[in-house]
Amino acid sequence: MPAEFLADELLLQNEHARALVSPWGATLTHLLIDGVEVIAHATKKDVQNSFAGVTLAPWPNRLANGTWKFENQEFSAEINDGKLNANHGLVFNRKFEVESKTDDSVTFSYLLGEDAAYPFTVLVRVSFSLRGSELISVITARNQADLKVPVAFGTHPYISAAADSQVSLLAESQAINNAAQIPTGVKTAQKIMQTKFSELSLDDCFWGLTRNEDGVAQVQVSHANGSNVFVWQDSVFKYLMIYTHPTLGLAVEPQTAPANALNSGDDLIWLTPGESVSGTWGIRVGSGK
Repeated sequence: MPAEFLADELLLQNEHARALVSPWGATLTHLLIDGVEVIAHATKKDVQNSFAGVTLAPWPNRLANGTWKFENQEFSAEINDGKLNANHGLVFNRKFEVESKTDDSVTFSYLLGEDAAYPFTVLVRVSFSLRGSELISVITARNQADLKVPVAFGTHPYISAAADSQVSLLAESQAINNAAQIPTGVKTAQKIMQTKFSELSLDDCFWGLTRNEDGVAQVQVSHANGSNVFVWQDSVFKYLMIYTHPTLGLAVEPQTAPANALNSGDDLIWLTPGESVSGTWGIRVGSGK
């Protein structure tokens, strides 16, 4: 991660919330809502080593052996996870352009197309905005190439959690992974309902998420002081990666596709020339929806 990472942070604030974001990786580095530190201020090391708060595109999670094929041509990406995979795409350490900025919102953009691993002109746009006691983020991918191309994306916030914080998540399915954390099958998802953070050990992908009438799924983190944090995602984000980090907290990662999707094809989004897709996710403090 470049030295400018923290120096380039931007402040978003309203009467209820304060957030810090960086154009490097379109990263959410800190979030405070109604006095609750939802996301502890990420350091450069946190981002570099643990992907804290970054945007994941044009694929989230792991790409097996860092290779995939498109129209009989093989593409290769840098191995970066210690398991012979290319993890979390290409933009997590790239500097996005700042398209617009207000007191409580910002929009970043980055144009792909110069990487041997993904040589397609796709614009990735990421917005963050504060609305009352909530942060809302929209990730958009727009195909500016002259051919139909595959894309997937996600995000990687770490929610602060103490040992006695309780986590709730309901889903139907959970990936079975091999030693390299590449999906090899599916099983019935474990039930996570008011489970203490200290009792969880997860690096797992879930889908078939329980959703409300608007198609919104959420994870709840409840703290001993009575505060409740909700991370929610719309129906474009079909998958949710959960990772328990010993110091950063609970990684709650909405994803449009599972690990290794460029190889498996599972829920890849295929964009025709000029077509775009947007997914919305957010974090709030308060009561359930």
